[in-house]
Amino acid sequence: MYFKKLSIAAALSLSFAGMGAAHADLVTNGSFISGLTGWTVTDASSGTNLKVDLLPGLDFGATASIDDTVSQSLTTIANHEYQISYDVIIGTDSGPTHFESEWGGSTTTVLENVTTAAATQTVAVESFDEVASSNSTLLTFAGYNQNGKNVLTGVSVTDLGVASNLNSIPEPEVFGMMIIGLSLISFAVRRKQDLTA
Repeated sequence: MYFKKLSIAAALSLSFAGMGAAHADLVTNGSFISGLTGWTVTDASSGTNLKVDLLPGLDFGATASIDDTVSQSLTTIANHEYQISYDVIIGTDSGPTHFESEWGGSTTTVLENVTTAAATQTVAVESFDEVASSNSTLLTFAGYNQNGKNVLTGVSVTDLGVASNLNSIPEPEVFGMMIIGLSLISFAVRRKQDLTA
């Protein structure tokens, strides 16, 4: 009976080993509620048109077809997969527009020349998964809108764990829980043998 209880406890500990705590958002000030705190701003050559909007959000205003950029260096884990999500509102009126996001220097999303009728807006809700290649990854947004504005808000990055193509290699904590579980089973078997001898 004791061995059975110990086996169940070991099995439960192994099943919980792969479960982590809730994944925290890695982005600081993703809705720009605190202005540009946590973000690095690179102005277009004609001067920046970046400003915090009332939504709250970050407004990429009219520029002569030159991107303003904001970026944030995130502490990541190499070979972990991350979910990046954000909302961008392509502002009123038609005209040349550009908006893109980059993860670690690679372009992930491009919205080019999105035209909207006067006094309307197009809302793009973006969400995608990317794998980090190092322990620090740069998240960048760039854009302009000559006749209106692009508003960025709700930027979020969460760690999904080891990338799915690497899941055949267990995390170190899984090995630790397996060793503990097997040690407990081994101890119970030896104890049972000592009691019956």
